[in-house]
Amino acid sequence: MSDADWENVLDIGSSIPASGINACADQALESLRHWRKDLLPNVQGRDLLWERAGELGLGPSGQISANGSCRLMPTRNGWLALNLARDEDWALVNPWLEQEGDFSSWVFIEKALSQRDGVDLLQRGRLMGLPVALVPFFLGEGSAKEDSDKRALGPTKDLGWFTFTPSLVPAQSLSDRKPMSSMKVVDLSALWAGPLCAHLLHQCGMQVTSVASLQRPDGARIGSPKLFEVLHEGHTHLSLDFTLKSDLQRLATLLCQADVVIEGSRPRALQALGLDRDTLAPNGRQLWLSLTAYGRSAPFGDWVGFGDDVAIAGGLLSVDERGCPEFVADAVADPLTGIYAALAVATLAKQEQSGLLDLSLFGVARHCLEKIRLGGVVATEMYRPTLRC
Repeated sequence: MSDADWENVLDIGSSIPASGINACADQALESLRHWRKDLLPNVQGRDLLWERAGELGLGPSGQISANGSCRLMPTRNGWLALNLARDEDWALVNPWLEQEGDFSSWVFIEKALSQRDGVDLLQRGRLMGLPVALVPFFLGEGSAKEDSDKRALGPTKDLGWFTFTPSLVPAQSLSDRKPMSSMKVVDLSALWAGPLCAHLLHQCGMQVTSVASLQRPDGARIGSPKLFEVLHEGHTHLSLDFTLKSDLQRLATLLCQADVVIEGSRPRALQALGLDRDTLAPNGRQLWLSLTAYGRSAPFGDWVGFGDDVAIAGGLLSVDERGCPEFVADAVADPLTGIYAALAVATLAKQEQSGLLDLSLFGVARHCLEKIRLGGVVATEMYRPTLRC
């Protein structure tokens, strides 16, 4: 495949405009069909963005995300997105604000934020593991106090929507090359982006084993059970106790035998278990996909983020008639990343590439924003999907 063909299939080029977020998803799924013509017939990429909203009857409402866990609130110098998706996030609100009192209500949180410095709140929230983000263009080019304040918003260097570090192994001979139907995928991810990527790879013919932790079950199983079933249909399912040495050894063996590994946690999580790519030192012919909120490099690899707040950080939002930012779609950085990740993995696997694929929700959101700006539209229209669940 020539360099030009490679860029066309991966849809890397910023010269390919999109009319909105829905169109970005359509383009990515259509590019993925380059490798599997009959992939999800009668399904558009935008269907994959709106499936959860369709199942649960959700939709964003101004400064409230579709699922209600993320809010956009004004601070003294910018709009901040706070995503209290987990019980432990609510428990962090008082120490984050360094205030006593009852902050179990969004009303009290919003009042407290209105007189606080947004960049300070963002930086403190990052250190504490809170999913927080600032609306980037509401700060303005010169309004951040220092360069470090701008760095707190997210990666500033344009690295494209993924970074790939190839393995230093000899190329395989034609006789050794595997068809997609014999490739084994181990999916360690949860929620939406990783499982959607694994689902699309399975639809391309790959064999997928979905691994779940008994200590931290996937919240999507309860939160959107029908979509969870669709995304995991046809997979081999394995539940393991990550506190047992025998289960960790079993997982290590499984990972070393895989052709593709999908991880969806911060890098240090697998490192602590001795199950990261460097520790396992597989045969060098694996394609290891690392899905994170902001990328693996420091300090971004330690930041927590979910689809709604990372979309805001990446600029995927609309503005109402008052000039206030609003959410678009449903946790949109998650499903967009799932589609783009599947496109990258399938293309690299088809080209017999192995190595580390570093792909973030933030990177995909920024990539899509640039495509949309070329098309002249930042917002996305509401869409009623063709439900598969």
